Amino acid sequence: MVKLFVVLLFVGATLCVEIKTPINQTVPCVSTENDLWELQKYPDDCRLFIFCMNNIGIVGECPDELYFNPDDQKCDLRENVECEDSSETTTAENEEDTEITTEPTDQTTNEETTIDVTISDEPTNDDTTIEETTITTTEDENTTDDDTTTDDGSEENCEPLCAEFPPWGGQIADPNDCQRFVSCVNRCQGAIMFCPRGLHFNQLKMVCDIPQRAECLQEVCSDREDGLHASANSCRMFYACVQNNALLWSCGDTQVFDPVRLECVQEDETNTCETPEIPLAPIEVVNECTDVVESQNLRHPYLCDVYYWCVKRYLFPRQCQSELYFDADAQACNLSKLVDCTIN
Repeated sequence: MVKLFVVLLFVGATLCVEIKTPINQTVPCVSTENDLWELQKYPDDCRLFIFCMNNIGIVGECPDELYFNPDDQKCDLRENVECEDSSETTTAENEEDTEITTEPTDQTTNEETTIDVTISDEPTNDDTTIEETTITTTEDENTTDDDTTTDDGSEENCEPLCAEFPPWGGQIADPNDCQRFVSCVNRCQGAIMFCPRGLHFNQLKMVCDIPQRAECLQEVCSDREDGLHASANSCRMFYACVQNNALLWSCGDTQVFDPVRLECVQEDETNTCETPEIPLAPIEVVNECTDVVESQNLRHPYLCDVYYWCVKRYLFPRQCQSELYFDADAQACNLSKLVDCTIN
C-alpha cells in the first residue's frame, strides 16, 4: 500500500496586498487509473498540489516555506524539491520592486510537520484518526485460526485491512459496506462485524451510528459538490469530494479545519478543537478484561452509552452517540428504544 504524506496548514502574515491562490477550486488533471485518488503537482506553483480522481482535481496548499514533493508525495523543505515555476520569480520581483508592509501579529510559528497518512488506533481516550481508508478487500479474507495468526501480517490468510494496525489491533470500516467493519486483534487476525440494522459504522468515533452522522465514505459525498468539506465528527478532519467519491484527510495535531475558509488553520482561542472525554473504565471492567477472550465489548456498569472494547487485556473506550445505547446482545451501539439498559 502506498502511503501518502501531506501537510495542510495555512498560515500567513497580514499583508496590505491580497494574494489569491486557487485553493479548493476544481481543475483539470490527468488520472493514471479510474476511481483512484492521486496527489499531483500543481503546474504553476510548487507550493500547491492537486487531489486528483477521474480527471477532476481539487487544489490544496502546503504550509509556509514548504513545497510539494511529487516524488515523496508530501510537503517538504525547499532544498528537497526541484521547483521551476513562476511563483518564486514573482515573489522575488515583488520583494525588489514593491514595498509591502505587514501588520504585527501574535502568530506562533509552526514547526515543519509531516502527517503520515496511515491507520492508527492506540489505547487512548482521544479520538482515533484515520487519514486514509481507500483500501480494497474481499469478504473471503477474514477471520483466521489461532495457529496461523502472526503479528507481522505475513500469513497468506491474513485480513489485509489489519496489516497497518499496531500489535494490539484496531477497528476499521469495511470500504465496501457501510454497515460492516473489521475488528482486528493484531496485524493479521480480523473478524468482519455488522452494525445493527439501519446503522452504519462511524469510523471517526469507532462506533455504530445513525447514517446521517456516521459519514460512511460510500455516501458522505453523494449529495455534495466537488471540493473540500468539514467532517461533522472531528474538527481536525475533512473530506475531499470528486464525483461522489470521498477521501478522508486530517489537519495537523495543532490545527483545525476551518469550514468557512475551507483550510487548516492553527488552533487558538478563536479556533478550538475540544474532544469529549470518555469516562475511564471502573475497576470491575478492568478486572473483567482478560486475555481469556481475545476480543469482547464490556459495558460501563453505570452508563448506558459507554462501553469498552477489550482486546488482549487492552481497553479501548467507546461512547455511543446521541439517541443510542450499547446493546450487549448486538455487541454494538443500537437505538436506545431497542435496548434494555439496566443500571447495576
